[in-house]
Amino acid sequence: MQECGADDEALANQANKAVCAMEPSSEGTNGGPLCRKVIITNPHGFHLRPMQAFVELAAKYQSAVRVRRDELEPVDGKSIWNLMLLGAEQGTELIIEVDGADAAVAIVDLADFLANIEKHVSGEEAS
Repeated sequence: MQECGADDEALANQANKAVCAMEPSSEGTNGGPLCRKVIITNPHGFHLRPMQAFVELAAKYQSAVRVRRDELEPVDGKSIWNLMLLGAEQGTELIIEVDGADAAVAIVDLADFLANIEKHVSGEEAS
């Protein structure tokens, strides 16, 4: 995710939206899941330490959280074992799919986490 000014905020939001594969839940927001594309910029990729922190963050929300890579099946974003299947190295594009009552807040927090792993995980430093 990139920071953007007020003029290009709508364009950036459009670019970050993705087609969701997740089926809408009965308590979903506006009848369907919210999706966001994120590029992993961390030089170490999305490895175990940030995965654990992501799982802990995702668990704070009632919404279902799924993460997918390329055309692979989405995995449960609240399971470190499932996230390991993504094999997301630096430069990998991931799509976060969130569905539920607090999806609007969750999608922003989870996308920010993945886009800025080094900022959120202690001990992570960009090379």
